[in-house]
Amino acid sequence: MVAGFIVRETLRALLALKRALVLATVAVAMAAVEAWLGIEPWGPPHTLLLVLTFALVAPATYRHFVRPGSPLGIVVYLVVGLAAHGAVSVVLPAAVGMQPTLFTDEAGASIGLLLFWIGGWGLGRDIELERALERERELRDHAQLLARQAHLDPHFLFNTLNAIAEWCQQDPREAEEALLRLATMLRVVLDGIEVDRWPLRREVELVDDLWHLHLARDPDRFTIEVHVDDAAAECDVPPLLLLPIAENAMTHGVWRGARGPVRLRGYVESDALRVDVESPGAYGGPREGSRGLDAVRRRLAWGYGPEAQLEIGEVKETRTRARVVLPLERVGGEDVTT
Repeated sequence: MVAGFIVRETLRALLALKRALVLATVAVAMAAVEAWLGIEPWGPPHTLLLVLTFALVAPATYRHFVRPGSPLGIVVYLVVGLAAHGAVSVVLPAAVGMQPTLFTDEAGASIGLLLFWIGGWGLGRDIELERALERERELRDHAQLLARQAHLDPHFLFNTLNAIAEWCQQDPREAEEALLRLATMLRVVLDGIEVDRWPLRREVELVDDLWHLHLARDPDRFTIEVHVDDAAAECDVPPLLLLPIAENAMTHGVWRGARGPVRLRGYVESDALRVDVESPGAYGGPREGSRGLDAVRRRLAWGYGPEAQLEIGEVKETRTRARVVLPLERVGGEDVTT
């Protein structure tokens, strides 16, 4: 399975213009020299076959077998190269009765084998270095996403702390409850940075704490409705995925004058986990500088590829709904069956 992946990845890398153009130029030049100086009619197409064999075998074999500190892998690479090149440059011409060509006589075949080994090493190393740079960029992007996981709207924090300071004089009990809820929420945020997945129920608890802290500042402005199916509650999700969406529901809905319930619903449907976040206020389309939702989309792409989606749209002209669709995963990595 690993070998198949390496072969496919190597072939894709070889089809990149910067490598495909070089290989094609070399192949055409060798075939042209054979046609000009050789006497075997099948010499030019056979030369193209030699280059094709090299491209299909040498770089992928190098990448699969040669590893730092593994002399055996080098030996295997050399043996595979000898077998592949020998089969095309010696065995095949003898089997079909071809006359010697510039690249199949004794000297040509020996030089060709050396070029096979050296060229495979060069191309394999080049592809490995390119992949290493790509992985480094991916890790850097992932690190940025992880850093953003800890993001909470600073205005929310300042407003909540100011409200708690006022409650300390007016309603100490309310201040204590809000402070404990905020401390719990911040602790969960820190926990979320340390893991790749956690159950949806923890994510929902975090969103519920966020909304209740907003609600404590103005209890008459909105209500909270949370409904999560038992099956959905135990599905794995990326930590803090819903936090930017829940913050948007407050920032661009409730605190812009819209009134009504904010709702979170988690359920399993059509072999997928779906989480809907509804808020009052009509959907005004994508907003410039919306880093939170961009981070959500990037995290979904990083973790799931095209299988995950974030959909945002209007509901009944007066409400906005954000829907996250994820492949089904149980805690521990087991698939969910409906």
